[in-house]
Formats: sequence, structure tokens, C-alpha cells
Amino acid sequence: MGLSFILLLAVVTLAAWSVSRDEAKKRRVAAEFRCTKCGSLLGEDAVDAADKVHVEQMKQLREQHPGARFRIVQNIKAICTVCGQQYTYDEKEQMFAIYKRRWGRDSSDEI
Repeated sequence: MGLSFILLLAVVTLAAWSVSRDEAKKRRVAAEFRCTKCGSLLGEDAVDAADKVHVEQMKQLREQHPGARFRIVQNIKAICTVCGQQYTYDEKEQMFAIYKRRWGRDSSDEI
């Protein structure tokens, strides 16, 4: 029982460390990435803006569908705070790319 708990704790700690490391990498890349539309640096504010929009969208879904469970991936990882261009993030390549919606509204629509 004790050994199982220690192993579980080690796995959870490693997973949390990995997620925080990936988030830090994404923020470092954003600090050096120039928007392809307006040329301004994205910076951490762009990542925070995308996170804020995602949280708000999830809040609206929960209000519209109380009790429902959602499995939604946050595709938009940064939003330029100057022009609103939306970006996704490729963790393998460690770079941002313009987000293109595959269905529904296109990426230039307001959220």
C-alpha cells in the first residue's frame, strides 16, 4: 500500500512538472514571436488572452448545459493583443502558427 502511494505520487509529480515546463517553454517562445499580421511581439499577454477566452467559453458552456461533461481541447494558444490574430502552438516545433478553424466560423471572427 505504501509503495503504491509513493509510486503514484512520483508519477503525479512528474506529470505536473512536465506540464509546467511545457507552459514555460510556450511563454518563452511567445515572448520572442512576432505577430504575422501586425508585427508586434506576442508576449505572455497573448497567451493569457487565449487562456482567458477559453475559460470564458467553458463558463458559458457550463451555464448553457448544467451538469454536462465536456472534453474540449484549447486550440487557440495565443491571441495578439494588438490585432487579435489567433495562434495555435506546435509543441514539437516550439512555434506558433496561425489558427485556422476547420469548421464553423473562420479564425478572423470575433469570439
